[in-house]
Amino acid sequence: MKKKGLLFLICSVIVLFGAGEAMADAPKGFGISAAYATTSLSKDKLTDEEYKGNSIPPFGLDYQWALGKSFSLGITGSEFGLTSITYASIPEIKLAKIDSLGFETNLWFDSFFVGLHLTQYSVVFLREDASIYAIGMKSGAGGVIGIEGKSGWFVKLRTDSSKDLTTDKEPVVDLNGFQLHFGYRWK
Repeated sequence: MKKKGLLFLICSVIVLFGAGEAMADAPKGFGISAAYATTSLSKDKLTDEEYKGNSIPPFGLDYQWALGKSFSLGITGSEFGLTSITYASIPEIKLAKIDSLGFETNLWFDSFFVGLHLTQYSVVFLREDASIYAIGMKSGAGGVIGIEGKSGWFVKLRTDSSKDLTTDKEPVVDLNGFQLHFGYRWK
């Protein structure tokens, strides 16, 4: 909880005192990205059992609208999966897929930006035959920091956090980590 409070305080100070120095003409348009992610699921909170698995790199899509000269609002989404998931107490689970869809707002300083996102996370646990074992959804928030060139290429670091993501069955997990996106925006 302290991390969220500190992130909110830092972003509030930047917004309150930095708006006068902000960029003219925030970028707008459709973007696509590939990412490196550490976002993962915690141990099962019901059984205290950790999962074993590997991560599949995510990809992301977004669309941004410029809101005045220095702010932008965007719809953002990403999808990535975790393979070879095993819980000893739930032998049926073999795969997990994590999707995210949310809103992101950024304050621009020339090519540099900082922002916040509010995201809906969906976790689907799958059996070996790809049939659904359990589905869970929960919202979360995080920070965004990055740089976007005039050519459209961008890099952004985004934090992910959602606590007590419950499913219609077990497991109950937290989702935490970051995503480092490398992408391009058409203008």
